[in-house]
Amino acid sequence: LVFVINFSPSESYEGYFVTVPTTGRYQVTLSTDASAFGGWDRISESYVYHAGKHPDGKPKFPIYLPARTGLCLKKVKENPQL
Repeated sequence: LVFVINFSPSESYEGYFVTVPTTGRYQVTLSTDASAFGGWDRISESYVYHAGKHPDGKPKFPIYLPARTGLCLKKVKENPQL
C-alpha cells in the first residue's frame, strides 16, 4: 500500500508525482475526499495510474492531490490473460 497525504489547508497539487516501490498499475482504495467522508469526490477510485521509470530512475506517476486529502493506493495485479 502507498499512502499520500496533503496536510495543507489551502494548497492543492495538480500533477504531483508519487514515488512507488515498483513499476506497474496502482489504484486508489481509499480517499478521504470521497463524499462518504464529507469530501468533494475529486479523486476517482476507478482510475488506474501507471507508474513507469521517471528520468531520475525511480518509478512514479502523477496524481491530483487536493488540500486536506489522504489517499491509499494499492498495486493492481497484472492479468496474464490480457
